[in-house]
Amino acid sequence: MMLTVGVRRAVPVLAALSFVLPANGGPALASSSAPRAAEPAAQIRTLIATSKTAMAITGNVRLTIYRGSEEALHLRFGNGKSLLLQDLGDGLYRVVPPSDPMLLHGNRLCGRNATYIALSFGIRSAVAMDVYTGNARPRGTRNLCGTFNYEQR
Repeated sequence: MMLTVGVRRAVPVLAALSFVLPANGGPALASSSAPRAAEPAAQIRTLIATSKTAMAITGNVRLTIYRGSEEALHLRFGNGKSLLLQDLGDGLYRVVPPSDPMLLHGNRLCGRNATYIALSFGIRSAVAMDVYTGNARPRGTRNLCGTFNYEQR
């Protein structure tokens, strides 16, 4: 059973702290009095392909989550090709721009441009990625072109 959740998580930002090396050679933590501009935090996850389709088509996936005024994700597939995703909430992402990259062994992600990706994070470390085509927001299996399963590490 998969539980669909968004990937939003609180990430502490240490904007006013920096590391300095004191004269004795040991690390020390010092505060900076100069304010720094808030930078978007990034979180990287590695998704290990576990289903036959994921192993044959996408390979392992590197998922980078960028937080800022709008949350975005970057997927980098096993052969280095990538997609940029815009967060629509509830684990649904828009592929920006729609794309059908050539992946492992001459396979394509969808066979036509992928427009949406749904990520489902299950109990423990299971992750399912459903890929959709079409302009309409996905509902059920309509326009579903691929399902890929991974283990999060």
